[in-house]
Amino acid sequence: MHLRQITHYIQTVEQGSIGKAARVLNLTQPALSKSLQQLEQEMSAALLERSAQGVRMTVLGRCFYEHAKRIDTEFKNARYELEDLRGVRKGSVSVGAIPEVARRILPKSIAQLTRAHPGVTVSVSEMNNTELFLDFDKGTFDFVIGVLDQHRMAPGQISRILFHDELVVVVRPSHPLTRMAKVTPKDLLRFPWIYPNAGTARRERIDNFFLAEGLDPPEVTIEGSSTSFKLAILLESDLVTMMPEGVVMADGTARQLASIKLGSKFLRRPIGIVHRGWKNLLPTSRTLIGEIRTACDKADAAFAL
Repeated sequence: MHLRQITHYIQTVEQGSIGKAARVLNLTQPALSKSLQQLEQEMSAALLERSAQGVRMTVLGRCFYEHAKRIDTEFKNARYELEDLRGVRKGSVSVGAIPEVARRILPKSIAQLTRAHPGVTVSVSEMNNTELFLDFDKGTFDFVIGVLDQHRMAPGQISRILFHDELVVVVRPSHPLTRMAKVTPKDLLRFPWIYPNAGTARRERIDNFFLAEGLDPPEVTIEGSSTSFKLAILLESDLVTMMPEGVVMADGTARQLASIKLGSKFLRRPIGIVHRGWKNLLPTSRTLIGEIRTACDKADAAFAL
């Protein structure tokens, strides 16, 4: 097996067809097909199902893909570290984060890093907590920042809490809830809801909040949707939703809305960093983590521990 075959397989899976992958890899389709066939022979397994619509992974192919991504990431890390030692480049880091961190904490931290170390390359991906940790487990990121109590730590993974955030009720400024001296969970059930998608960590947390109060979760009027759509429709209706306090503080449109804190332990979330051990991090990743920790220490009281 050659490393290029692993690269060929990863690109073919991610592009969804041999033709598209061949163009990305600057190969002919017959050359790529031959490379993939040789890989399958080496592994004694059919890794791909081919059809007129493209390719998709077999069960064995999905298992191999996860290992292939880790191998590809480790090879890139080794190359970057050697180049750092030779002075060819000044480092690279790939980080994934939930939206409230990506918008509020990372910009300051990355700006500080690049000012102190010009030439550093930083790749940032913003995604929901579930997708974030799935990609991290596949080896996509050097480290991630997400909701810690919704992730089952794998062997070798290290976590550190940075701060606690809280889900708050978000409504338009003239909403009837804003005129109440104290909002109770039962009050929230009087209004239509925008609810997170089923199976997401945020939906589970909101469900648990209502169940702990002896109430059924709200009936869903709108499910999922982008943050920008949620914010826009909240301004025009009596809909209710819950969002992380960090999103409300970081998003300009969200600050036009009213937020109501309920102070429930079920809505409080530990936000932190997860990586694969300090010795497995490149110097640039270690430096950026240091900047992030400093930024969180300096954050205002509503966003810090």
